[in-house]
Amino acid sequence: MRPVRSNRRHASLLLTLCLLTVLASGCAKAESPEAFYAESREMLANAVQEIMETGAVDEIEIQGVERISCWEAEQPVVAFTLSGSGLVPESTYQGIYYSAAGVPVAFQGADAPLTETETGWAWALEDDNCGTTAHIEENWFTFEAAF
Repeated sequence: MRPVRSNRRHASLLLTLCLLTVLASGCAKAESPEAFYAESREMLANAVQEIMETGAVDEIEIQGVERISCWEAEQPVVAFTLSGSGLVPESTYQGIYYSAAGVPVAFQGADAPLTETETGWAWALEDDNCGTTAHIEENWFTFEAAF
């Protein structure tokens, strides 16, 4: 009887360690959009240039970027989504975008007024979609959007 109890104890301990490992890895803070931009500036600029010239968004891959998309605003915007969490309808996205006009825009070019804040701009729609954007340098901005 003793070996069975010992095996159960070991199995329980192993399961607990596995769960703790999974939880700890999920709690690790992702790299900030500003830090990612600083490390990947040249690669991002090259991607924007190629997208503006060819429109080939789907052909570009950058490690650390979950999705690349173009938004229509006054002038084109190329967005690099770095992280997304949650399930629709409660999702949050973070990333970087290049604004050809050099002005901040709401996520995906949403028709929402921007309100200046201490750190950048905020926007909100009537259906609880909201977000923030902040200037990094030149035509580059960060974004966070919540749905």
